[in-house]
Amino acid sequence: MNKLITVHGINTDGAWQARVGDLLSQHFKHYPIRYPEYRRLGALKLLLDPSVLVLGIILFLAAFKSGQGLAVLLGIAFITLSLAHFFARRLREDALRRFKVQLDNICVDNSRVRRRRPHLIAHSFGTYLAGTALRRYPDVRLDSVILAGSVLSADFDWAGLDDGGNKFRRLRNEIARRDNVSRAAYFLHGLVPGMGQSGFFGFRGGYDLAGPYFACGQCGQQPSPLHNVLNKELGHSDYVFSIGYAYRFWLPFLWGLNARHYHDFVDQCDDVYELQLQGGWREVRVALDKFLSSSWVADDRTVEKYIDDEITEREAKGQLIGVPRRDLIVQTVWNVCQQMADARQEEETGVGANPTAFRSLNPITAVNNALNSVLEAERERQDKREKRDGAAT
Repeated sequence: MNKLITVHGINTDGAWQARVGDLLSQHFKHYPIRYPEYRRLGALKLLLDPSVLVLGIILFLAAFKSGQGLAVLLGIAFITLSLAHFFARRLREDALRRFKVQLDNICVDNSRVRRRRPHLIAHSFGTYLAGTALRRYPDVRLDSVILAGSVLSADFDWAGLDDGGNKFRRLRNEIARRDNVSRAAYFLHGLVPGMGQSGFFGFRGGYDLAGPYFACGQCGQQPSPLHNVLNKELGHSDYVFSIGYAYRFWLPFLWGLNARHYHDFVDQCDDVYELQLQGGWREVRVALDKFLSSSWVADDRTVEKYIDDEITEREAKGQLIGVPRRDLIVQTVWNVCQQMADARQEEETGVGANPTAFRSLNPITAVNNALNSVLEAERERQDKREKRDGAAT
């Protein structure tokens, strides 16, 4: 099971990580990264250390009451702001080091073996930590990255990361036109290097998608790992408070699937399953043919072509047992629809009660399980026939 890391922003304890994690942990091994430095007064701490600021204000007022001159007062103010800014920078470095330590602990098993790259979802200041870690530390490698409410600079040089951009496989940057926090982050760029409004305008150099259901029309000519996904009506934290958004868009993205094709696949599974229960076989046949001719979730093949290719692969390995191919495809579809129905039932009854069923929301997993199940059932029937024939002779 792939690892998935989530990172929260400032002025929060990351409660959204548990909500979204309940859904995603059925498909990935979820690791929430938390840091206490900015749980309160987060925006102020990014710029100035509050304790130094308070001490400086006390000294300033004391000097003012004692009748000190303007030069002394300005000197106290200058020193206070300089020290407050210095310690704020140190606090950011402490948060980054804490992030890196937790990342290392997640990515390394038994302190020796580095497994597959983890996926990452970061929100707000978590995007700053993730981007800075990718740029600064050569050993940080990620698979799929989702940034929500990003406060990184729109000029962040993703392509210029070492190894020719091989620090991550693909990145989805959620753009929210009502994200005033990301928009305001632009004005902090001079005080907090690398901070900006990519959550509002997007990253330069990436391909722009007009909405979360849109596929990229440019990747056919020149593939890009970076996409900015526009959401006109959402704000800074609307993504992380919505399990529905994570289910509809983040889950397919992490699986490498087209979101629209994925949900069409799930809906058509429901249609075939419901018609099958009702016993309208003519309607079932029509729905089945429509389903088989629809687009597969991961590439340009149809559903039927994908299943047929999977059967061919098993045939090359000697796993088939003489079942007519069309019958095998149809039986596989029935099984997939049953798995999807069980998974959707799991959604309604509560996440976590039956994790095995819930993982069948991944169509690739569902087809693989279905083929294995159909072939195993056919082997059992064949064994019974052979035993029956042997007993008769």
